Amino acid sequence: MAATAAANGMAARLCEDLAQRLGPTKFGLWFEQTAQLRVEDNRLHITVPTRFHADWIQRHFREDLRDSATRTSGSDLPLDVTIEPKAFPGLSSDLPSPPAPVAPHLPRRRRTSSWLGSRFDERFDLDRFVVGVSNEMAYRAACAMAEGNSTFNPLFIHGGCGLGKTHLLQGICRRCRLSSPDVRIRYVTGEQFTNEFIAAVRSNDLDSFRRPYREIDLLAIDDIHFLSNKKATQNEFLATFDAIGLGGSKVVLASDEHPRQITQFHARLVSRLLSGMVVEVQLPDIETRRQIISRWALEKGMVFHPAAVEALAERCIGSVREIEGTLTRLEALAMIGGGVGDELASSQASGEVGMVLVSRLFGEQAEELRPNVRVEAIMSSVAERFGVETSRLAGNSRHRDVVLARSVTAYLARKLTTRSFPEIARAMGRSNHSTIVTASQRVERQLAENASVVVRDADTPVSLRYIVDSLRNALTRARKSPPG
Repeated sequence: MAATAAANGMAARLCEDLAQRLGPTKFGLWFEQTAQLRVEDNRLHITVPTRFHADWIQRHFREDLRDSATRTSGSDLPLDVTIEPKAFPGLSSDLPSPPAPVAPHLPRRRRTSSWLGSRFDERFDLDRFVVGVSNEMAYRAACAMAEGNSTFNPLFIHGGCGLGKTHLLQGICRRCRLSSPDVRIRYVTGEQFTNEFIAAVRSNDLDSFRRPYREIDLLAIDDIHFLSNKKATQNEFLATFDAIGLGGSKVVLASDEHPRQITQFHARLVSRLLSGMVVEVQLPDIETRRQIISRWALEKGMVFHPAAVEALAERCIGSVREIEGTLTRLEALAMIGGGVGDELASSQASGEVGMVLVSRLFGEQAEELRPNVRVEAIMSSVAERFGVETSRLAGNSRHRDVVLARSVTAYLARKLTTRSFPEIARAMGRSNHSTIVTASQRVERQLAENASVVVRDADTPVSLRYIVDSLRNALTRARKSPPG
């Protein structure tokens, strides 16, 4: 009995340490209700409901578990992971199930038989959204809106194409629907809202158009920027917003641009949008790309060698959609198989995707991916990003922002051009190329250390990896885009 009590106490302390190490979101998602931990025979035993959980925990949390075990027990406990679905009778999915969301505090209206709820893509679940520094704020705001814990209205999510805005919007709707089936939700695109409004005007039946929008608890509109330059539609949306807002209903919107940047949006509408929560989703940083690639592989039943994951994360610097497109091509390449050499055949026989396939994938895309960016274009983009004059990069200034911009320029020039260090130095107006070598190596080292830097107009340090990846992606896109 005493030994059992001691083991239970150690497991509880380990969970407390692990929760502090991972944070409440990750711990709640992967351990609180979807894993059972116990210490027995000087081993750490973890029971999980599915193979997905087992693979994910061993791939992403093994070191954290070992560190927590060492801190709480004083020794390095071996880790055993057991899959036991019967131990989790409330879970039926192969995906992680976080604590049940709180039912949204939305007003309940009497249901009418004529109202039909929207259908949502099962892929777009908040539990399947890969969270990183580039989208964490948007994700937290979406969860708060879905769980009825938000103090803001509306929620406005903006960012480039393929970064997860639709995923978040539909995820909010799905979680609200699952937690409270009586909640009335309407999810439409900006184009659909506009077309319905125009049809109602033409048929002189605005009441039929307005009723489904005015008798809801949650309104979600994707691509709200479609209302740009449509004055009458904007006025109708603003009236709808005011009407449902007075009743306590929630509004969540998504756009490619910040409200202030949407052309020909009425000032009153912009003001209303800014009165709530405005959050941005950005390009995924390298750690988020690793998670996206790993989760995609697990969901497809594929096994990627760690070196392959790293190579893919390093090269796939675009949107989530672009990353998934690259992975789909890799999957097709793995399925095609035959006639590509003994090494590839061996890789396929083992069931693991390794560097052979990844190298072949990028080799077939060599023409598309071949670096061909002008050093002058790199200097201009980097100078603009760091808020310094391009001419200062060629000077002798030792100001922190200039030194950092100069170093990033040297690094990107080496990665995105075919020029040698002496050629890069001459293009940057430097007389000695050794300083360019040193600067590039400094950035390489900082990236390896996941360093953060302080940049102008930023309240907190920013990930250098994110800055470099964003610049690299923008320069690559500009090179691919046709002139004019």
